[in-house]
Amino acid sequence: GGACNMRCRHCAQLPIRDENGKFHVTIVPKVWQMMDNYIQYALKNHEKQRHIYFYGGEALLYWETIKEVVMHFVKKYDIFANKAFRFGTQSNGLLLTQDKVDFLNEFDMSLGFSYDAPYPFAVRGYVSDKICELVRKVKNYSITPTCSNAYNYDILLAHRCLQAKFPEAREIRNTFNLSFSFDMDKDIYSYDWDKVKESIRKLRIAAQLGDKIALSWFLTHFKNMRTKYEVPTGLRVASCLYNHAEIPITVDGKFSGCQNGDFFFGTVDDTLD
Repeated sequence: GGACNMRCRHCAQLPIRDENGKFHVTIVPKVWQMMDNYIQYALKNHEKQRHIYFYGGEALLYWETIKEVVMHFVKKYDIFANKAFRFGTQSNGLLLTQDKVDFLNEFDMSLGFSYDAPYPFAVRGYVSDKICELVRKVKNYSITPTCSNAYNYDILLAHRCLQAKFPEAREIRNTFNLSFSFDMDKDIYSYDWDKVKESIRKLRIAAQLGDKIALSWFLTHFKNMRTKYEVPTGLRVASCLYNHAEIPITVDGKFSGCQNGDFFFGTVDDTLD
């Protein structure tokens, strides 16, 4: 669902709020069936781990729906017999509580925590050590910040800060999608391009010197972008663009271009072609 309990200054999507607080959504039968088929496939073809993630808006607003899905399939299949499948969710952490942490851990669910570094307060408006402590109690958590605004644009610095704050994180994912919107406050997208270029230069130098973080990031992202998209600078401009590995599906069975968007390009009734 699209409801969110935050208004991040760098988010291009406006929060969608349910004034009645009814965040339990109904999943249509064909989506239940699609999830069932997908889990069966994952358990039979376990050459790599496959996932079903719950996104929002803010996913934890729909906690009862998440529990409903997880409990249904845990009772139906022995999904813990091997590492072929895992449920996961993405969250800003505001609604994370110890009982939710216990549920995530009991059912081996992963948690992606949205946290912008090094200046989260400048764009999200909150810094809570209590939330971070709860996140660190989740056995399988990763950090998915967005270095996409004029405050958080230095990839290497962001990674260092996050690594220090969340040393147990299974993964720290940075993106370098610079956001622009007429709805944003000017300071959020008024980039100092010399500083942006300098941050990329430092990343490249660190990679050349063998720094593992920089090397992994630079080779994985910039090199692939340059060769795959044939952009001379190694950067590309795109809206949400999902690859072959992930696709958002709404509870009523639509294929979405972005879990925060309202544009669709098919339904689960269509062929994959």
